[in-house]
Amino acid sequence: MEAAGLGAVLGGPLQAMAPMLRTLGVVVIGVGGCMLFAMIGSMSYPGIGAIIGAVFGFLIFSCIGFVVLGKYKDIIRGGGDLVDLPGFVSEHPAFQLIMTVHGVTLVDEETLCGMGAGKLDCFVIVKCGINPDKATCVREDGKWNETFRVNVRAKDKSLVCALMDQNTFGDSKIGQVTLEIDDDIIDRAFPQEKKFKVEPVAMLKDAPKCEMIISFDHGPDFPQGRISHLENQYPHEFTKRRQRQLSSMKEWSGVKNYGSLAHQLNYSKTDPHSLDHVKNLNNEKEMMMEQQV
Repeated sequence: MEAAGLGAVLGGPLQAMAPMLRTLGVVVIGVGGCMLFAMIGSMSYPGIGAIIGAVFGFLIFSCIGFVVLGKYKDIIRGGGDLVDLPGFVSEHPAFQLIMTVHGVTLVDEETLCGMGAGKLDCFVIVKCGINPDKATCVREDGKWNETFRVNVRAKDKSLVCALMDQNTFGDSKIGQVTLEIDDDIIDRAFPQEKKFKVEPVAMLKDAPKCEMIISFDHGPDFPQGRISHLENQYPHEFTKRRQRQLSSMKEWSGVKNYGSLAHQLNYSKTDPHSLDHVKNLNNEKEMMMEQQV
């Protein structure tokens, strides 16, 4: 257990520096090829041969390093830049986004994967930049109330919440909510319990109309000056956020002996999802305590 914890601590910084180290490795290999081919070119055709050899050597060896060091994987998953965009270039700085996926609601008399008439096996996958995919548990009622931390880079423009259906032979995508980080989240003062339309997958015929309810908050690394500006523009959102935090803290205070033996937990044995609810309350409590520090 201790070794695993140490690996997790060291893995964060090393994982963040990995794209930069791979880029540096590609450059070093390319320079080595440049010097080697320049030497060969100068022996064959002094002058112009050295220049041509250097160019070809750099390109060839850089391509080799690109493949051998796995740099192509960084570009495929969107993390191939040497460094993130500087704050004055992007509309938002790099910061930690805290989001709570509350659930999905149906519009009119629609049905969604058996909701209201049969078993619902839906969950949500959150995707943003190079963050690992974050998924909720599978619930039959379409209500999760699960909180996630998302590390947003300055160059990240959008966040996707995909609504999935768990099947016996693989999962299928029902639809998704695509949110612009600046327009839909930051400029709206990190909205609380906001309903967003779920865009159905094009191939699904007669796709149901539904909305996903999500709340947002910022980590302690978000600029305080901009928070004050947003609070002046959208005081109601900040009031709703405080009310939701107080409600969560009050609900948490009713959970007794969390962290002890399972039989001492304050949850219903007939409801297996109530323990997930206790854990989600614990996550929200830890995040709010960090913001207050």
